[in-house]
Amino acid sequence: MKKLLGIVVLGLLLTGNANANTPVQQFVFEKLYDEYSKCTVYYKFTGRGIERKKDVAELTEKENLFLNEMNNLSKESEKNMFFFAQKLKISNQDVQSNIKKIYTSFLDIAGRDYSKTEILNEKYYHICISAIEDPESRMVYWDVEFQKTKKNKDKMLVGKKLNCLHGGYTKKLKYNKYSAIEFLPNKKLKLYTINAGDTSNWKIDSDIYGYDITPDKINFKLSTSTISRETLKFLRWGKVSQCELMPIDWNILEFLELTLEKIISQQKNKNQL
Repeated sequence: MKKLLGIVVLGLLLTGNANANTPVQQFVFEKLYDEYSKCTVYYKFTGRGIERKKDVAELTEKENLFLNEMNNLSKESEKNMFFFAQKLKISNQDVQSNIKKIYTSFLDIAGRDYSKTEILNEKYYHICISAIEDPESRMVYWDVEFQKTKKNKDKMLVGKKLNCLHGGYTKKLKYNKYSAIEFLPNKKLKLYTINAGDTSNWKIDSDIYGYDITPDKINFKLSTSTISRETLKFLRWGKVSQCELMPIDWNILEFLELTLEKIISQQKNKNQL
């Protein structure tokens, strides 16, 4: 009962939304489903290695006790496997298909005669004992791994530059609004814009924002601005820019200064007509 209670508590800790898993839940559920699937097979496989001896001789008392323990551990792990399969909406048919694939892969490692089972012991013994005896610790372990993954994604953004453009207008002047974005360390980004007003005060502005990453967006802190991670569309002040990922050596200020010169020149030509 204590072991089963542990997995129930784990479910309560992770399940905050009845309709959809959060990114961290999805990550942890997938890892634990895979872990418990392999542990289910590991214990079955280990027990089968002993059970095969029945074909040639009667099992000793010690071997029978070991076989019963492996069967019980496999059943315990199987309960947890189905728990996470349900959270991930994986069908029983797919669960069973996955179990067969794992068993076949174990045969490839240990041999059809189970003579190299110690290889599996080295890989799964301690993990599976921990998964059964202390499921909360495995939840914490994979939660930490998820946070590492998030940090790595944040680091991967540093130095990236986006060139963005969208149309806009003032009451008197139509214009194209130019923006550029550079990702800085420590989850910061620098937003450059050419802001339109009267022809006398076109200028390049820059602001630094913090940001958060979700699976589909980069959200500016203290702002409603967002960048779609899939399409690179930049939403700001209700308008959408299509951004383009630029080379790492792209000079943002030089580009915007040249763009500003063109805008001023075009505006002067219009005024002369």
